[in-house]
Amino acid sequence: MSRARSCSSFAATCVTAVLVATVFGRCLLAEEAAPTQAVLFTNGDALPGRVQSLVPGRELRWTHPDAAKPIVFRTDNLSQIANRASRQVAPSGERPCIVQFNNMDELSGDLVSMTATNLILETWHAGKVVAPRERVRLIRPVPTHFKTVFAGPQGMEGWTSGDVSIEGAGVWSYANKSFYATKAASIAKIVNLPDKSSLEFEVAWRETFNLAVALYTDYLHPISLRNKETEPPFGGFYSLQINPRTINLLHVTKTQPLRYLGPLAVRAFDNKNRAHIAIKCDKARRSVSLFVDGQLIKQWIDDRGFGGEGRGIRLVHQGLGSVRLNNLKVKEWDGRFEMPPSLPPNSAQDVVLDAAGQRLFGEILSVGDEGVSLRVANGVKSLSWRDAVHIEFAPAKAAKLTPEPGHARGWFDARRSVTFRLEKWEGGRITGSSANFGRLSFDESAFRQVQFPKR
Repeated sequence: MSRARSCSSFAATCVTAVLVATVFGRCLLAEEAAPTQAVLFTNGDALPGRVQSLVPGRELRWTHPDAAKPIVFRTDNLSQIANRASRQVAPSGERPCIVQFNNMDELSGDLVSMTATNLILETWHAGKVVAPRERVRLIRPVPTHFKTVFAGPQGMEGWTSGDVSIEGAGVWSYANKSFYATKAASIAKIVNLPDKSSLEFEVAWRETFNLAVALYTDYLHPISLRNKETEPPFGGFYSLQINPRTINLLHVTKTQPLRYLGPLAVRAFDNKNRAHIAIKCDKARRSVSLFVDGQLIKQWIDDRGFGGEGRGIRLVHQGLGSVRLNNLKVKEWDGRFEMPPSLPPNSAQDVVLDAAGQRLFGEILSVGDEGVSLRVANGVKSLSWRDAVHIEFAPAKAAKLTPEPGHARGWFDARRSVTFRLEKWEGGRITGSSANFGRLSFDESAFRQVQFPKR
């Protein structure tokens, strides 16, 4: 079998992606033209379609192409509604950021201002959000000066499908901005990985999965690790092996023995059928770091120097289970990690981390047009928005958390969500209220799924 496959050879296989999509769990939707949502009930039953209207405690009116009229369901047995048509719009104003509340809810948007009493955030999905300062835990400015070098997939063009030379191998299929594989398959592309890079994607699977992600490769076909000396010439690369039980990073060259940089048993994929993967690499620091759903799982440091010689990536499904990959992005990176809250519960001081890594303690006076203003021991310190990396508020001054039973949870992606008391879902808008932000009306497309409270 030839290693090179023409793009035209994928036309037939793309047809099968419609069928493949149905195997990724009951909450994932069949890739059909009309139904873009799916309702899941507490007994495990699922039905594609769309919300016409939903009023908690009364009824869900559900439309389906094969139903002449909306289907009416009680709401006490609803588990969640998944939304295949969800979309993520990155903040794009002057002060894009992530706002985390005391209960770990998160909203993204453009910061209008922060005063002694309120935070005002402009969002694409819910308009202007006004939140009491005492309910805000931290603000993470989102850097805008880093270039996105790839975002997709948008199709098979530009990708190389490699020959996985094992019995029963297949190819990746493309449909609806996603790659699908049910058999062993390889796909690769030179994406011009920067020296400091962030590679992110979402993976969904049925039964199990086993992925090998080649980083900084110059060769677009899969390498047989057992027989690599007989493969065509290729430069050194890293192979990140990911499955639901273990992860491992290998340094691969043609002539030297495989170097295992350290396996690790993981539980990050337990009780899931989808996850957000982020791989951050820093050539100067000789590091490769893996994040799953926002949590750092492992950072490897190569004591022999960074071993990736190319600028490409290769994604190999090794033939276990069925896999979908989408929302793949390659970006420049500044080498800094997203920090979790760092202040102890009794701290009465705010803290700001600047771009140089300095931690400034004091009282945050304001955040807005003039940047960040902080009263410190010897006066007032001002930082530009671009120089502020992490803005965290004193836990001792935070509003006391009280249980809020009966709240729905809307997931923007695999790791960020917000809770609210759902009032109504109608006309593509989800209306709800929370002590964090009052009453808001969300664009339904902001959420990839909405979970209902357990009864």
